[in-house]
Amino acid sequence: MTHPFHPLYRQELDFVRRRSHWGGDRVFYRDHHGHLTSMPAHWTNVIPEDPFVTMARGRTPFRGDDLVALVALVARLRS
Repeated sequence: MTHPFHPLYRQELDFVRRRSHWGGDRVFYRDHHGHLTSMPAHWTNVIPEDPFVTMARGRTPFRGDDLVALVALVARLRS
C-alpha cells in the first residue's frame, strides 16, 4: 500500500489479481480475515511510479500534461 493517508499504508497485502472493475483499474487482495477486497491500483505499487513524479521529487504538485488539460478545460468553460 503506497497511498499515504490509507490505514494500510506501507503494509504488504495478499495480492490476488489486478483488473478493470466498474470502469477503474483495481487491485484485489485478501484482507486479514481472508475476505477478498479491492482498492484502486494507483494506491499501490502495482503501477510503476510516473517518471515525472520520480524526477520532480515533490517539488511540484502538477504534471505538464495535467496543466495543459486544465488550460483546455478552463478555455472550454469560458466559451
